[in-house]
Amino acid sequence: MKSNTLYVVLGMASDGKPHASKFSEAEAGPATKAASLMGYRIGKAESEKARAAAGGLPVGKIFETGRGLVPLVKADLYDQLNASLSFEPASKLMANNPAQAGKAVGDTAPADPWAAIKVGGLVLAFDKTNNEGWWEAVVLAVSKDGGTLTLRWRDWPSLKKFTVARRAVSIVPALKP
Repeated sequence: MKSNTLYVVLGMASDGKPHASKFSEAEAGPATKAASLMGYRIGKAESEKARAAAGGLPVGKIFETGRGLVPLVKADLYDQLNASLSFEPASKLMANNPAQAGKAVGDTAPADPWAAIKVGGLVLAFDKTNNEGWWEAVVLAVSKDGGTLTLRWRDWPSLKKFTVARRAVSIVPALKP
């Protein structure tokens, strides 16, 4: 019996534009590796809502380098996928699909690194006012639904605070002593 499980690779490109594509269960291992190499995430469409959202996505492509082609998608579809997909660590995904286990990159980050953003944390945010690039910002507040962050620039604390979508920031990894 043929499985119709869909996996979705999604992430934000460096320009802040959302990307997503679907992969079959047979491609879960290579898709996990591609997601890891690109700094994207992979989720499983388990609910009816997730399957409906993922069904209309373009089919992704994996290159010999291990990276993948994950086309642009509309922001509202990206948000819908983030809310409805099941995200698991790559190691768990590979345990459920042993035929692909050797093809995936090991787990080095949480399934949803944006979930680790807390008040007082440091992120990189794009300066939309001057279009001058990405700068360090301190998280002042997280909205009740967790989707919006209130930030202030780390090096210019006297400038006005601002809000951004949680997934529109880049994560600054914690430095180890």
